[in-house]
Amino acid sequence: MKILLTGATGFVGRNLLLDLLGDEAVEQVVAAVRNPLKLRRQLKGEGVLEIPEKLRILQAEAPDWEWDELGLTHAIHSAGLISAPDRDTYFRINVTGTLRLLERLPADLPTIILSSQAAVGPTPSGQSERHEADPATPCTWYGESKWEMETRVREQFPNRPILFLRPPMVLGPRDTATLPLFRLARSPLRVKPGIAEKAFSWVGVRDLCSAIRRALLGPFDGQPYFVTSTGVISDRQLIETAGKVLGRRGVILPVPIPLLQTAAAVIGRYPGLAEKIPNLTPDRVRDLLADRWVVDGAAFCRDFKWTPQDDFAETLRLTAEWYQFENLLPK
Repeated sequence: MKILLTGATGFVGRNLLLDLLGDEAVEQVVAAVRNPLKLRRQLKGEGVLEIPEKLRILQAEAPDWEWDELGLTHAIHSAGLISAPDRDTYFRINVTGTLRLLERLPADLPTIILSSQAAVGPTPSGQSERHEADPATPCTWYGESKWEMETRVREQFPNRPILFLRPPMVLGPRDTATLPLFRLARSPLRVKPGIAEKAFSWVGVRDLCSAIRRALLGPFDGQPYFVTSTGVISDRQLIETAGKVLGRRGVILPVPIPLLQTAAAVIGRYPGLAEKIPNLTPDRVRDLLADRWVVDGAAFCRDFKWTPQDDFAETLRLTAEWYQFENLLPK
C-alpha cells in the first residue's frame, strides 16, 4: 500500500504515522504536513534519527493542497482543527480543506476521513447510547464543521470510496489536549465542570490507529462509524484515574455550569485570553451542557471484524509517562 496521510504532526496522525512505518504491508507513506521541520523534529524525538526510505514528506496544508501525481493506493485524512478562534476558521479548514483535498485525489482512491462524535453531538435524550443512524445535533462550532464536512462530502462525492470514522474522546500518548487534566490531577483540589456526573465513551489512540489500519482493507461505502474502546467512563473517574497513575490524592470540587458560562463569556471578550484557555470559551462550554456522550461502537466491530484492546487506566498511565518524558509534567 502507498498511503497519503494528512495531519501527521497532530495527535492521532503522529501515532498513526509511527504505526504505518512499522507495518510491512505499507510500502510508502506520503505525509502531507504544513511544517516538515516539525515532523522531522518529532521523529527524532521518537528515536527515528534518519527519515526512512518508505516515508516521503510533502509540504502541503489545508485548504490548499498542491502536489504532483503520487501513485497512491489509499488516503487517510486526519488533519483538522479542534480549536479555533471563530466559526469561519473551523469551516475553512475542516470543511473547505477536506473538499479541496478530495478534488486533488483520484476519484477511485479509497479514503478514510477522521470525523468526530462532536459532528453528531451527545447521546439523544432517553437513550443510553448514540447510534450512527440517530439525527445529528452538534453543539459547538467544531462539531458543526465536522457535520458540515460529512454532509458536503456525501453531496459532492456520492460515488467515491470513502469511510468516515467518528471517534469519541481520544486518549493516549502524544496528546497535548489532556495535559491540563494531568496538571489538575496533581493538585489536592480538582475542579470538575458541572454538579452532575457526566458519562463518556472513549477510545485509546492505539485502538484508534489499529481500527484505521483495519479499515484500510475496506469496505469503503460512505458510511460513518463510531470507533470506541471498551467501557463508559465518567468525568469524575477521568480525574480520579489521572490522579492515581500520578500517585496523587485530591478532592474533587464540582463547579456549577452557570458559573463556567459566566467565566467563558468574560474570556470570550478577550481574544488573547481565549487563546490561552481554549477549553473555556463560550463555544466550547456548550459541550458541558450535556451529561451523556456515549456512543455504540458495535457496528464497526461487526463490519470490520475488529476488537478494541486498550485499557483505560493503562492508557492514562502511558499518557502520563509520555508527558513526563517530554518534560511537560513533573515526575
